[in-house]
Amino acid sequence: TPDNSRNLSEFLREKVQTGRGFGRSNLPAITTRVMKRVETGKPLNFSVVALAHKNPQFNVCGGSTQPDLAELGFLLHLQEIIEGVERHYSGGATVTVLTEGGFYQQKGIFDVDREEIDDYELQMSSLAEIVGCGKIELIPLHKIVEGSDVFEEEFARISASIRDDEVAKFLPVMERSITDTQVDIGITPQSMALKYASLHRAKTGVLNQYLSEQLGENFIYCSITDSGNSDKLRIDVFDRPAPPPQHGIGVLHGGTAKIEVVSFAELKERAENINFGAIKCDDIGESPFGIISFGGK
Repeated sequence: TPDNSRNLSEFLREKVQTGRGFGRSNLPAITTRVMKRVETGKPLNFSVVALAHKNPQFNVCGGSTQPDLAELGFLLHLQEIIEGVERHYSGGATVTVLTEGGFYQQKGIFDVDREEIDDYELQMSSLAEIVGCGKIELIPLHKIVEGSDVFEEEFARISASIRDDEVAKFLPVMERSITDTQVDIGITPQSMALKYASLHRAKTGVLNQYLSEQLGENFIYCSITDSGNSDKLRIDVFDRPAPPPQHGIGVLHGGTAKIEVVSFAELKERAENINFGAIKCDDIGESPFGIISFGGK
């Protein structure tokens, strides 16, 4: 995309950090924080909470449970950041991805079992090793909070007092993720969003402590979406909103290197007017690894 940033200074541009129309007045604070880490000469560690498991709603991922071209595109984007930093900063960079699948599964929010989550994360780790050559590491977020009394106390406190507006902003994701099985037993997007929002807030203290203790002073907390948090560097630099890779199927546009995340339902509609083909990978079996769009009828 036109604003696909290839070096650190590009990421600090106002247009990138405030993309999607999100106003942010604290850009100088973000710039200062990054530059202090550059002054150490040590590798920068971009730390981001991302990736869970494939969306369990059939219309979103078509029943797929495996990483595909969408996840590969995400990892390639992270690797591009690393390479961009290395071209301009001798200290280089690494990325730590704190995966969310087990973290949200501990409260039973999504209709996904632990075996599926573990398999997804194992395959993601293998892909990350291939793409990042050891510079992209996946760490399950649930392992950081397990056994933490502080976390459990925070979760209980927040669940009892969380505001409606905090819950409401997560409703679209829950509506896109709830399965018929959950509906049949009385689960609602509202109840899912309440747990999700509470977990989202409760992790902050434990996560910050982990990042400081385990990653050292040169970690830079990032977000793949908009954020008003002055400590987060926005690394999703596309002009238009795009769903995270687990919320769709990867589509490669023929003749380009552009990978798009598209829902299964939308793919079926597009297939009527656009020539699609399955991308197969012998190493992962018979299921398509993604879709290639040749355009036109």
